[in-house]
Amino acid sequence: MKTETSAEVSDWADEDTRSRRVSFEQLPREQEASAPLSLLGADRRDPFRTYPVSDHSMRSEELIDFAINVAGASMFDVDPGKSPSHAIVTTIQIAMQDAAPFHAALALFSSVRTNTLALALSRETVYHQVECVQMISHRLVGSASPLDSTVYAVILLWAFESTLAAPESLQRHVNGLHLMVKRRGGISNLKPEVQCMLGWCIITGRGQFGIPFRKEVNTSEATAAAPSLPLSSYHETWHFLSDLHWLTRSSPDLFQAQIPYFSVESPLHRLVFGTIDLASLKAFRDPTREHLVSMPRIFCLLWVLSIFLEHAQSPGHVAAELQDLQRRIRLGHLETCGSPMMLCWLLLRKEEPIAVHPRSWAIVRHINLIKMWDLRQQRGLTTLLVGYLLIDQTAEAQMRQYNAVMEGVMEDMAGLNAESIP
Repeated sequence: MKTETSAEVSDWADEDTRSRRVSFEQLPREQEASAPLSLLGADRRDPFRTYPVSDHSMRSEELIDFAINVAGASMFDVDPGKSPSHAIVTTIQIAMQDAAPFHAALALFSSVRTNTLALALSRETVYHQVECVQMISHRLVGSASPLDSTVYAVILLWAFESTLAAPESLQRHVNGLHLMVKRRGGISNLKPEVQCMLGWCIITGRGQFGIPFRKEVNTSEATAAAPSLPLSSYHETWHFLSDLHWLTRSSPDLFQAQIPYFSVESPLHRLVFGTIDLASLKAFRDPTREHLVSMPRIFCLLWVLSIFLEHAQSPGHVAAELQDLQRRIRLGHLETCGSPMMLCWLLLRKEEPIAVHPRSWAIVRHINLIKMWDLRQQRGLTTLLVGYLLIDQTAEAQMRQYNAVMEGVMEDMAGLNAESIP
């Protein structure tokens, strides 16, 4: 993905492709016996009877079916027929609205399939990637603000590149996405469902996002280099961890009272602390596979612990939030299945309507910083956060762990300060 200047954007290609927009509201909800096979509904029938491109093959249904029935089921450790909608299902639902994200989704699913089956990258994958890139190039010529569907297509290209071993190409997409969101005036101006998928890719994907989380006035500057995180991002994470540690020391009873919610027998314990089978993530290569294991778990830990910070003076409100979380887990039939990735997706979004949970963007910002740490730092942070919830460390051991984590953050901040000195 290139920067947003017209000359560079046009390098993608100018050839338009035959496509037509389909309103999501027009997609039929009911299914007939002749519908293509898939696992998008309660049975194996595809609720999508129309496609946003005029020339697609029956392989589209096969790729969608594989993405949900094989890749999604193993990644999220769920029964597609019973569990709540997860990120792959939502990807399909949004991609069905427009040709560009539709091709990006099929490129992603085709790559996932070839990786899972240990095959070479197929011509089909390249075809869908090129079709998507050409459409995006055509749409980005000029200074008009990019459509949500175009932004979403680039989000999916980011996810697609994460299935490959091409860090430079991946970061170009991330940089281009950063600039497109700036053109829109910040993430808050995107549609809620696009915000959700952007947050998800920031958590699970490689690449450093420039975080235009708030409305930005100056959108004239464009650079092909990776946008650096502002010092305020480090300060935000440092203050969060500092406040959290102070709360655990000053109000241990607040955490002690909620221990039953995290007992070994509880669904919340299994979802937060459960292991993810690396063998089930064949669709992704390292280091993406490592991020898929570590980042969703850290997101879940930070999200749950932020409840304690928000309601530090009210143990009753903390318990009420945890009870509501248990209710959502039961509604999603996740008492006996589901991985930290599934819980991460559940926490990221509100129940109704579809939108990012108010608590989640702050946690996404933390993750965008934390995922740039080395694995040793990430594991140290995970150990610290787990100790806060399970209270399984002595005060001295917890203090040592906290100091080690914070020293790493301060070293990064010192390095950033040094770079800013002329």
